[in-house]
Amino acid sequence: MTKTASNGTVDSDTVQEVTEFLETFFTFYPTAPDKELAYYVKDNALPPIRRNYIFSELINPVFQKSGHQLQVWISVKYRDETTKGEQISQYVLTLEKDMNWMIVQ
Repeated sequence: MTKTASNGTVDSDTVQEVTEFLETFFTFYPTAPDKELAYYVKDNALPPIRRNYIFSELINPVFQKSGHQLQVWISVKYRDETTKGEQISQYVLTLEKDMNWMIVQ
């Protein structure tokens, strides 16, 4: 992943709101059924992973506003309950807010 920096286009309230959304999402994401994913992810923009991972933390999220969308570069640390090892996954996400935040790409 290329090093990207926040560019000051996202205010602190939005950063807090989106961070809470992402923590909630990545907590249930590894084992979430398709029906639950649909509440957070539009048009299967992020495929299910169906792994026995336990969410640990978000690592160095970077937020940039682009029009009405928010770009997020993020690493997510999980504990793999099968191997007892750490799993770090990197994502580049595009989020939009209607009623709630949603991952659209």
